[in-house]
Amino acid sequence: MKIHRINPEQRWSDVTVFNGIAHFVEVPESDLSADIKGQTEQVLAQAEKNLAGIGSDKTRILSVTIYITDFANLPAMNEVWDAWFEPGTAPSRACVKVELADPDYLVEMAFVAAAGEATKAKAAHNNEGGFHRLHCVYTYLLSSLFSLLSSLFYLQISNLKSLICCLSPLSFKSCIKKTL
Repeated sequence: MKIHRINPEQRWSDVTVFNGIAHFVEVPESDLSADIKGQTEQVLAQAEKNLAGIGSDKTRILSVTIYITDFANLPAMNEVWDAWFEPGTAPSRACVKVELADPDYLVEMAFVAAAGEATKAKAAHNNEGGFHRLHCVYTYLLSSLFSLLSSLFYLQISNLKSLICCLSPLSFKSCIKKTL
């Protein structure tokens, strides 16, 4: 499967998407003189823009790693964080105290999110849909073979006619019903 890199540069890409999962990192960009609340608001606003760009939104964030320079700022950062998420949609998260690359940064966040349908449509437009379909067929066949082997083991099918019937993935379910 192809890896999608959105706005790739020499050191990083704005967003990297693989297998429907997006990864991106945000730091405050517009006002580094802001306090922790202001910088957190900047980071979350930038995250929302990146999520929209991949056809997703903040309800589809799977996890966030928060890098903060001072745990004394954690309650204020949490205030902005809690207000940003709708009840019941907060992702898993870790919060780590660090020294960041720019001494003016108070917070940095690494996001993992489910990409939306727009990203899949872009992949199909880039002619990756054919490979994806082939991959799906391959996965289905492997899954069918595994199911067949499991069924042979558990049902102890000894009749050759039943075995031939089960080799067809389309008739697999009806075959199992007959053998039970």
